[in-house]
Amino acid sequence: MSIPALILSLVASLLKPLAVESSSMAPTILVGDSVSIVAYAADTIPGRGDVVALTSLKSGTSAPFLKRVVGLPGDRIQMRDGQLWINGQPVKQEKMQDFVGERLCGVPGVAPVKQWHETLPNGVSYQTLDCQAQSALDNDNVHTVAAGALFVIGDNRDNSVDSRMPMQMGDVPFGNIIGRVERVIPGPASRK
Repeated sequence: MSIPALILSLVASLLKPLAVESSSMAPTILVGDSVSIVAYAADTIPGRGDVVALTSLKSGTSAPFLKRVVGLPGDRIQMRDGQLWINGQPVKQEKMQDFVGERLCGVPGVAPVKQWHETLPNGVSYQTLDCQAQSALDNDNVHTVAAGALFVIGDNRDNSVDSRMPMQMGDVPFGNIIGRVERVIPGPASRK
């Protein structure tokens, strides 16, 4: 397929809502929801806190991923004891009532999961899930985001392939960003 045909195909696919098949952005976006995606202007980069659709050549799939932007070029990102740190400062995190949902932690069935309210330095806030205390993704070394790239992470922190995994995704080049999630359309069974 030629580059212009690929771009036309991608644009056409974004005109219709994208069905969500992964719980990596739960509780913000649940399996069964759909999202509408809007492309960024050519001279605009995503902002911290934006939920974006992206592709990753490292993942081995052409299907788009949905992730939250937490790191901009030059930022220093780290996870410490399950808490996100940006440029040497912990991101504000407040405990909330457990979230109850289906297939949230990579296993079938409905279960309660620890939920947090997180607020980024620019004031963007959202909820995150913590499936497992002290999981392999809860602690890592400081990572400096590359020039021309973003650090993205799933809101479902223990059930997300994202920039914390350099072999599976790593930093995401600006050119791999398809667009910003404009709207979440709840699926018939996604919210009870």
